Amino acid sequence: KDIILHPPSDVPWIPYRNYKPAVFKSKDNQFIIEDVEGPSVPWICLDPLDPDLDSFPQYTNSTPIKVRVNAGDVLYLPSLWFHHLRQSQGCISVNFWYDMEFDAKYNYFN
Repeated sequence: KDIILHPPSDVPWIPYRNYKPAVFKSKDNQFIIEDVEGPSVPWICLDPLDPDLDSFPQYTNSTPIKVRVNAGDVLYLPSLWFHHLRQSQGCISVNFWYDMEFDAKYNYFN
């Protein structure tokens, strides 16, 4: 997998927009996007593989870190890191998610 990471300190340079919630569904051997009810979802509106720097010039201040995870590798992705993944070939991934306590240290740095 090819991965682009951005540390939490890049928050000022990464653009967000609010989008309607939706789900992917399979229909006639194709995936479609179907809107669902719910509050809007903040999402990054920039493609890190081909950023539109005319619309989002502040992205040039960000610090993307590019890595490749090969067979047998493990990547620890800390909380609050932005990430974009692209598979270079067929693979199987195992993810483990855990809840992080946003304690006084989190509030202090924000």
